[in-house]
Amino acid sequence: MKITMKRKWMQALRSGKYTQGKGRLKRTKKDGTHTYCCLGVLRDLYPKCQGGNDGTLSPNGLKEAGLTYEQNTKLACMNDGDKFFNKKRHTFKEIATWINKNV
Repeated sequence: MKITMKRKWMQALRSGKYTQGKGRLKRTKKDGTHTYCCLGVLRDLYPKCQGGNDGTLSPNGLKEAGLTYEQNTKLACMNDGDKFFNKKRHTFKEIATWINKNV
């Protein structure tokens, strides 16, 4: 991932501008407001990072972002939690810290 993209993404996750949701990159609520998963924030910042139907980035989106399939899956699980492995949901700030260390 390009360092400028990474920095901008981490700043956005820490900014408080985005409301965290789960299960979709971006969800529009009945009142017109939006919630985002961490990958949805990246897609909002960089529209060429296309999404799949499962709340993760598509193969082309991964290529554009410079993320691996494993990073994509890990980030989606951190954002949504993983009932199978009894993993809790992480906040955007916690996810930004993980990105800083691992991406």
